[in-house]
Amino acid sequence: MPVVIPGGTVGGLGNVGSLFTFGDTIRRILGGVNEPVTDKNKNSVADYLNDAIESIWMSMLLATLSRFSKGPVNQVFAANETTQKLVTVPDPTSAPNLTNTGGGTGGIRTVYVSYCLVTDSGSTTKISPLASITLAANNLFQVASPILSSAWANDIIGYYVFAGLNADGSDQGQQSPLIKIGTIFVEPGSQTVPAPNSPYPPSENTTADNIFNIVRLDVQNQDMTWTNWVQSNLNSTWFSDYMKRVQVATTWQPLVYDFIEDRQIEVRPAPGMDLTGTYFYTTRPRRLRFEVSRMPFAQFAVSSFLMAYVKGMFLLDLYEYEASDRWKDQAEKERMRIILQVGQTNFNQNNTIRPFSR
Repeated sequence: MPVVIPGGTVGGLGNVGSLFTFGDTIRRILGGVNEPVTDKNKNSVADYLNDAIESIWMSMLLATLSRFSKGPVNQVFAANETTQKLVTVPDPTSAPNLTNTGGGTGGIRTVYVSYCLVTDSGSTTKISPLASITLAANNLFQVASPILSSAWANDIIGYYVFAGLNADGSDQGQQSPLIKIGTIFVEPGSQTVPAPNSPYPPSENTTADNIFNIVRLDVQNQDMTWTNWVQSNLNSTWFSDYMKRVQVATTWQPLVYDFIEDRQIEVRPAPGMDLTGTYFYTTRPRRLRFEVSRMPFAQFAVSSFLMAYVKGMFLLDLYEYEASDRWKDQAEKERMRIILQVGQTNFNQNNTIRPFSR
């Protein structure tokens, strides 16, 4: 996946002017380095910043898992299927809202349009249902920004627009760069370029790239009670024992699962009917891709750590060994301060055993 080159804009979004974005954090780091830098060095800063985010996440994770629990997300487990790929942002179910506007030089035409949602790392949902619009000569279409559910608002940074001329969607091709949520898209004056002359839409939902662990998975029964599925290791005796069981068509049948390959669940035995599971998961930070990607951990004062960590690694590239060591020492001091923040804000959520509770 490409990294951001500091300076300029990505996808026409421009500089949002906030230190809580990926691009501005990189520029702030480079602004404090009194050394000439090359494009290779600039790429390294973007990588080191992602490394710093992952490093402090692991330290904070060890301090408390409860800080990074997220959900619920609903997932359909199809009958007789044992392997399911998870998502953290569901595929859009609403077609785009289209209007026409003057522009272009084409004749009368009907265009079929869809969109997909995009995260800070560039992972995407599948495309939405298609909407169509018949345009008069010398007219273009425009797409209103998708309206996000509050549950996904913090996961989505923007959207891509796809369009084609076939009603079955077979020639849907990407027409836009990343478009910020809240911004409309207007078809270019050169008009729609269908696939395969423009990129095809995503073939699968890849938004589960921030799942670290499944905390809990439940299925609701017909009487509104819940059946909890048990997580077990794929190679365990427990998992092997469940593989021998026959699944009946009921929500009450217990199942076991294993979370593998970071975004996939293996279920045993195979469900006897379509089941909708609800799961909570522990998040990990996505590898940020766009200048406008939002920096994580806004509730903690982590900016000093990120600056010190990245400067230490960056100055090592420039063979400034003494300065690099000092910045690394400062980063470790900041790490300890952040861990103290986490500990002070953490609280006991009945994670300990109380022998005589009633």
